[in-house]
This record gives sequence, structure tokens and C-alpha cells, in this order.
Amino acid sequence: MNGARTVANASFSSRGFTLTEVLVAIGLVALFLLPLMGIFGQGALLGADAGMRIIATALAQERMEELYYGQFASIAAEARAPVASPGFGSFDREVVLTTTGTGNLKDVGVRVYWRVGSREQQVELRTLVADLG
Repeated sequence: MNGARTVANASFSSRGFTLTEVLVAIGLVALFLLPLMGIFGQGALLGADAGMRIIATALAQERMEELYYGQFASIAAEARAPVASPGFGSFDREVVLTTTGTGNLKDVGVRVYWRVGSREQQVELRTLVADLG
């Protein structure tokens, strides 16, 4: 019986939070969490952009290696066109060729383009290819 009085007295003597205190606490937590949510959203967008940039670089490298290991005489400029590999239809690729002063050296550039929203992005790889034969 003595224990029942202690529990009853304890519940009457302790006070809870008022509705105003709870609302102020929720407001403060929201004030600190909302900017963090924006940072997470930006991080997701940057991660997606980085993934597209990695794919574009791999596509440029693939074409660059095909040109590099092919015949020197067959290296020529190519107009911008969609990438022919399956699954990469959102990428365009072109080969830019700059002839140098000597006939046995070519400056080769491969550009890959893609769109992020309304903005066009691009990656370019360049190398010099020499005819040593």
C-alpha cells in the first residue's frame, strides 16, 4: 500500500511538456534537418552526373583504342552520331582529327556528349598517333 502512494504521488508531482514546448522542439529540429536534406539531394545529383561522366569517358576511351590499334591511314574524322553500342543511346560521339605539320603524325580527339536536364555535357580525350611503319 505504501508503494501505491509513492507511484500516485510521483505522477502528480512530475510535469510533462506543454504543446508549445513540443512544437518549438519540432520546429528547431526541422530548422536543422531541412538544410541537410538539401545536401543529400545535391549529393544524389552529383553522384548521377559522376556516373554519366565515367560512362562517357569509357566510351571515348573505347573509340580511341579502336583508332589507335587500327591502321594509321584509316584514322579519319567522324561526324557526331549516337553511340552504336547497345544501351548507350543517350550518348553521342565524334572523332576530331587535326593534322600536324608532318605527314606521319595525327592529333586525334574523341568527344562524347550527353544531356543532363537541359544542359549538354561533354568529355574529350586526345592523343597523338604516329605512323612508325
